[in-house]
Amino acid sequence: MMFKKSAIILMAAAMLLFGMPAFAASSSDQPSKWAKADVAAAIKAGQVPAELQSKYQSPITRGEFAKLLVQSVFVRYKKDATRLNGTSRYTYWTQEEFLKRVTVDVKFEDADEDYIKIAFALGSINGVSETKFAPDALITRQEAAKMLANTMQIQAAFAYVPNSQMGYKDFDQIADWAKPAVQMMYSDDIMLGVGDRFDYNGKFTREQAISTLYRMLDRGKIDYPALRGVIITDSPYDELTYYVSKDEIHVDFDETQTATNSIVKWVASDWRTYDVTKKTPFDSRLAVAVYGFARNIKPRDFDVAISGTVKGKSTKIDYGYMTVTTLNGDHVLSFKLKDVPGYATIVGGYYYGYPQKEVTAKVIQ
Repeated sequence: MMFKKSAIILMAAAMLLFGMPAFAASSSDQPSKWAKADVAAAIKAGQVPAELQSKYQSPITRGEFAKLLVQSVFVRYKKDATRLNGTSRYTYWTQEEFLKRVTVDVKFEDADEDYIKIAFALGSINGVSETKFAPDALITRQEAAKMLANTMQIQAAFAYVPNSQMGYKDFDQIADWAKPAVQMMYSDDIMLGVGDRFDYNGKFTREQAISTLYRMLDRGKIDYPALRGVIITDSPYDELTYYVSKDEIHVDFDETQTATNSIVKWVASDWRTYDVTKKTPFDSRLAVAVYGFARNIKPRDFDVAISGTVKGKSTKIDYGYMTVTTLNGDHVLSFKLKDVPGYATIVGGYYYGYPQKEVTAKVIQ
């Protein structure tokens, strides 16, 4: 008995002197085997807030996921700006710079953090109501799929994979609003099931959130900020300002900026049939604004929009999932988003809706 007691005392003294042995560490402070590589890579890339680098098997809250998502995508934006900076066009928007350029028209009674406003502006995470964000609520896996799809849609090529290929036994139980996202996530190998189920109502864990976001970004699914998930912005247009609400985006000029001349020179070097260098400064800036959003529309529709715009005329085009109006009297550009199921993309074709169909734009004004 004396020997056992002495051994216990010696072990306790050693633990105090050298620290707890490795086998005593909490397993939740280490990611699961399947997630270990992605989590390590995400942390190394600077995507993971310090407070989320533990308790990996714990469910993640809406507020935590918003912070993780925004930090992750802005790391991607910075990486791409660095890669493309040789053109001298690209500058990196920090989160602070984003909020200087983008007015986010949302007021949640229970959340006022900048990263939540940005997550809303990107279309990634909406409120649970018009006035509540519920930052402490947990996220189900079907909700997570929708948030990821909201973020990457316009910049990713995807398909709605039929369940005959996915093989989820609980597919019929997935909410109708989540099915397009679940199928989209499968097509891009971003978020898969748990065994032979998607586990739609299971709680989304920290390690699942970190891993899926890392895969989404590592595979280049997004390169630029996309307002409400569908309107891509581009950092060279620093003289433009943006207003974002749930279903409207407006684009205007910041009269305090003086970068017009250099931007117009760049635009003129890659212009189509319009010589903006001979327009008045105001007309040139209108052309720059529309040109900056040309990637969001088909070339044929762009020609229609810009031809009227440089002459000071308003043009309105219906794209099925949104309408775009130039010079509507209040704004240079206005986008009105429609409540249609599914997602839109301009990669590998121009499609929207669920099931997916090709955009057929109609000039209605």
